Amino acid sequence: MKLEPLSPLSAPPEQVERIARDHGALLWTDGRAPVLLAARRWVLPLPAIDLRPGTALLALTANTALDARSAALERRPVPDVLPRMLAFHDHALGIQRPQPEDLRRPALLVVPQVSWDEQSCRSWLVQALIADHADFNRCTLLWARSESYQVVRFVLSHAELSVQALAARYGLSCAQFRRLCLRAFGRPLKEQLRLIRATRALQLHADTGISFTQVATETGFSSPSHFCCEIKSLLGRSPRDIFGRSRRS
Repeated sequence: MKLEPLSPLSAPPEQVERIARDHGALLWTDGRAPVLLAARRWVLPLPAIDLRPGTALLALTANTALDARSAALERRPVPDVLPRMLAFHDHALGIQRPQPEDLRRPALLVVPQVSWDEQSCRSWLVQALIADHADFNRCTLLWARSESYQVVRFVLSHAELSVQALAARYGLSCAQFRRLCLRAFGRPLKEQLRLIRATRALQLHADTGISFTQVATETGFSSPSHFCCEIKSLLGRSPRDIFGRSRRS
């Protein structure tokens, strides 16, 4: 019997993904070929990225689009929650991130291929901030340029203002500003402002131990009852339940 020679396994088709300027993507492959990268206005060669199973490439651009090429290349958007969480972190610590030195160069970081839901994003971001690697720091500089990050920082810095006053100061109509904040915060602006005020009120009580009556007065609630009802409606628990009934209001 004559044996026919085995045909070689066909290579998976090569795919190209373009990441537009001021955008980002998570890229992964089946691991059989590296990811080749080329930036339109960056003359120096970019590294070929070998992605092991269970890893992905976080790629962020500034003012230059990026082409990624590999076999069996897959893509998903970078979760909006990452620049949002970074903005909250930086605001709390008073961090002002500088402008990147060269806006033509993308940020490239190999990351775990996780579900990237809000919980996994938070866990990854905290670990990355602690590790403080140079490639991750490049990502934070590009995120800090994004409108999502900047509008979160703006609202956190002026949370005592009304929606109308915030929109006017930002230079947009109320409708435009609400839409921008909905994308940035993932919830309506009015609800976000309520959460910010409630969080700051609870933090004031935790830091100082002053009564809930004083907290309500100092944080703009009309009465202690209004303060307690607002906390319960937002968090599902009253201030006394949160801090323990031993504390007097």
